[in-house]
Amino acid sequence: MVYVQIDGVEVCGGGGVLVGGAVGCQSPHVNNGCPVLESLSLEVSCNDEENFILNIPTVKRLKLICRSDYNTVNDKIIIRVPKLEYLFVDGPLCSLFEMEDIPSLVEASIPCLHCTFDFMWASILNKLRGVQNLSIEKFGFTSPLPVFPNMKQLELKGTWQSGQITQFLESCPELKIFIIDYKQMPGKSMLIPTCMLTNLTTIKFLSCEGDTCDIKFLEYMLGNTQVLNAVTVFS
Repeated sequence: MVYVQIDGVEVCGGGGVLVGGAVGCQSPHVNNGCPVLESLSLEVSCNDEENFILNIPTVKRLKLICRSDYNTVNDKIIIRVPKLEYLFVDGPLCSLFEMEDIPSLVEASIPCLHCTFDFMWASILNKLRGVQNLSIEKFGFTSPLPVFPNMKQLELKGTWQSGQITQFLESCPELKIFIIDYKQMPGKSMLIPTCMLTNLTTIKFLSCEGDTCDIKFLEYMLGNTQVLNAVTVFS
């Protein structure tokens, strides 16, 4: 079953097609010309028998909410949107995620709150290597990260360990803006990522309580960021 929301109108696609040519919704395929569709919100309930394929070349903004009651990993979510600029993915991801390289992708948001299979979220990050602006929440696993050569802004939501913070910063050599919520006590020896020495100019600390952990984190960031221009701290 596929639910398609367009301009506040929810359409249920169980083999039906929305009249008017705005979008084809032939579950599990959404594959109709859609010559003017640029923003699309989908709630996808996949199964272990068929793939879900989204093939709309004009879409620029996509919000994808995954729903699944299955514990197997046999199906795939296949995204073919070559003009995509913004991507939001959430829900209990129980399907392999396939997406071709999208040079136009500027921003992505991934709340990893439903980690049914951790490696799947890591796989999505590998598909987003070219993104410029990434917001990610509760990355509770330790899979190797890809290098994000075009990343300019990174936002880490939720609580992060010091090793995870430096792992992400090291994966973003061209990072200029770093935004973070909460963090745990830095380790005794934290690496100094390349971006802190060459490109990072702005730090925003959104949830500073002024405790020892916060002070040590700020000391680490301020003491090792070589080209810093602006620091904003919110309590």
